[in-house]
Amino acid sequence: MDERRLNFSEIIEILKLNKKLIYRNSLIFFFLSIVISCSIPDRYTSHAVLASSEVEGSNLSKSSLPTSGLGIISMNSISPRMQQALEIMESWEFIENFISENKLEVYIYAVEGWDEDTHQLEINSDLYHLGESKWIIESDESPTGYRPPSSYDLYEKFLSMINIDFDGTKGLVKISLEYYSPEMAKNFLISYINSINQHMRKKKLDQVETNIEYLQEQIEKTNIAVMKEYFYSTIQEQLRQKMLAEASSEFALTLVSKPMKAEYPSSPSRLIIVLFWTILSFILTILWILIKEFREQD
Repeated sequence: MDERRLNFSEIIEILKLNKKLIYRNSLIFFFLSIVISCSIPDRYTSHAVLASSEVEGSNLSKSSLPTSGLGIISMNSISPRMQQALEIMESWEFIENFISENKLEVYIYAVEGWDEDTHQLEINSDLYHLGESKWIIESDESPTGYRPPSSYDLYEKFLSMINIDFDGTKGLVKISLEYYSPEMAKNFLISYINSINQHMRKKKLDQVETNIEYLQEQIEKTNIAVMKEYFYSTIQEQLRQKMLAEASSEFALTLVSKPMKAEYPSSPSRLIIVLFWTILSFILTILWILIKEFREQD
């Protein structure tokens, strides 16, 4: 059987003969994509910019820092405290405690939208019974047949809401949180930033207390005057660090740009959704027509 190839003019002619089919399919997908995109709930993103609250290797006060231009000091490396804070912020244990302490389980896992008219969150009734305030996720392992979301489920859900990016050229951390309600997106992000600062401060205070207790024990054990003097001076330094930690609400990260309430939704991008599916249906219809024509010729 001889192979025959369609030339460009023949392809154009075939498409002209099937133009109604192409237009019809494209219009169907166009309207379907509009319906689908409109059914996707809006999400709003709140942003914050943070800097390290410590100045490594320097005793300069804030008043001695340069204030010309933008007033931002470029940092080539991340400070140890900031690096530790960033790692903790995305850890399972920290996020689990943050969700539990702020009672965010329902807001994170069961909410599926936000009513702009009533300013009320829309709860997925297949996951959570709002009237009885109980989870109704089906489970064969639970005696009641239902279970709450697991710790890991909540952790993954929250990670999908948050985005943390470190700008190494400026030494700044950019954090964004996306949620159905613009007001709650802002409030969640503020709470998240406050929680990491409180966590880092408590960790530092616990460490200092342990160090002071150890040093006091060593003072009681030794009779060497030089060693006692060294231990006392070290305790003074530990007490200084304790006072600084207790006095600072922004112990690890300080706000450069605070979270704000978003005026417009950040997702979904409905125009892109409609264009993508319309163009895709147009291309697929053309390919289907050409493949069908080749098979008929064979």
